Amino acid sequence: TLSLLMCLMTMFTWGCSSPGLETSEGDEKGYYSYHLTWPSLDIPVCWEDISEVSEIDRQIVKIAAETSWADHVPFNFSGWGQCQSTSHGIRIRNLLNLENGHKRRPHTLGLGTRIRGVKNGMALKFNFSPSKSCGNSEENRRACVYIIAVHEFGH
Repeated sequence: TLSLLMCLMTMFTWGCSSPGLETSEGDEKGYYSYHLTWPSLDIPVCWEDISEVSEIDRQIVKIAAETSWADHVPFNFSGWGQCQSTSHGIRIRNLLNLENGHKRRPHTLGLGTRIRGVKNGMALKFNFSPSKSCGNSEENRRACVYIIAVHEFGH
């Protein structure tokens, strides 16, 4: 279930070789880039416009980060309030409110520290078409918000 999901997402996120990525000695689980790792396990998180996302959806995202990656690696995702102009952590935006020209699906603008302090560095989706499985019930919608957040925090 969640362990399998984490395993699959880790495989897809770190399991491919690309330029600049190095393997750690004896690590059979995947690849990672030393120069993109966060310098501290305390990673600030904020919302570009906190009013764009309901309290329940913000809590789902926080729980997703804390019960997936932070539960297996000693990350401390902190803050979770409104971003300031000087915010230097992960900056989250509601995908529906991004300007034209941005990808229209959930995304992260880079791996690891490449998104540190980047405005709209992570875009998450909270609304789904009723004809799709994520939009056919509130329970499914919340599950999709959770899974998308787990995936994007994996970057």
